[in-house]
Amino acid sequence: MRSILVLFVILLGQVCFSDQSIAKKLTILGADDPRLRQAIDLWLDDNDTDSLPAMAALANSGNQAAQFLVARIESSDRAPSRFVLGLSRSERHDLYRPAHSSGLFRPGWLKIEADSGNALARILFTSTELGISIPGITDLIAAGEPEAVDFKVRKVAVDGTDHQRDILIHQLPSDHDLMPYLRAFRYARNGLTTGRAALEHMIGKSVNATEADDSYDAMRFVDIGYQAGDQTPRYGVENVYYDDIASWVMNAPAARSTAILCEQACPANEVQDCANLALGLVGGYYEAIRFDSPLETIIPQARFIESKRAVGMTRRKIASIRTEAGEAIFSEQEMRTKSNCLSDAIIRERAIVP
Repeated sequence: MRSILVLFVILLGQVCFSDQSIAKKLTILGADDPRLRQAIDLWLDDNDTDSLPAMAALANSGNQAAQFLVARIESSDRAPSRFVLGLSRSERHDLYRPAHSSGLFRPGWLKIEADSGNALARILFTSTELGISIPGITDLIAAGEPEAVDFKVRKVAVDGTDHQRDILIHQLPSDHDLMPYLRAFRYARNGLTTGRAALEHMIGKSVNATEADDSYDAMRFVDIGYQAGDQTPRYGVENVYYDDIASWVMNAPAARSTAILCEQACPANEVQDCANLALGLVGGYYEAIRFDSPLETIIPQARFIESKRAVGMTRRKIASIRTEAGEAIFSEQEMRTKSNCLSDAIIRERAIVP
């Protein structure tokens, strides 16, 4: 999700924390440790084998920044590497959680730090808690972690009241990547769907769709892509929105890792096909915007989304998509009819991580 304005305008017209003491407690100790910076560089190069054990060692030696980072990496990794997939449950816990913790689930670093009174740990730990919390969204943004609001904003959209949705619609920037989601649930009774809201956001204009036209097919495609085996058979290169959707993928800051993947895998005259297939396989607009820095206080989103890590995560996510029955969405032949060059990249990735 594209970084949003740190100056978050709330109803009173000013930025504030729900807990004013947070402003005095946001320093993360150890962030400038050269050993951590080296480990971060390795991680951004998509090298989990060397980076994660180094971070874990620093975390267990007392480096608070490393503790926060490994905790957030564990909870935000959307497509684990072969190294992580090869670990047992206990080995993963050894990597991501305190060596001194115990029990079946072993409390993580953020839980321990939150319980000890660390304000940033508390708001990060609660970022994926169930329940509606607009103050929690405010705190995350004011703390410099706008990408971490994803779960809470979606929760307000799906389960909040119209009043709560209105609060966020007026507070978030109009071009916020989740604004279509909020608006779709707020105005669902007026016929606005998540697919239509996403398509209008991507192409920058209103659409009127019926089941018989290109708009309807494009709306279905950008809404969920090829999730659940939905291959949207009527959507393809002939669709009037095909080029516009590809243009969004290749130019939107939130989709930058997908664009880089296509730039690297395909010649210039084939990137549009790559962009459309990649968007479909990743799960549509609302999934494409979710490749985020685990901790922006330490790794800015602008740096993360351009990194080998983000591109590798995107490639692994695309290569791993399956139907609910665990079957491949497309045969290799079907996939190649949509983008031959991206298919090559997917097949190579699957050979590494089956």
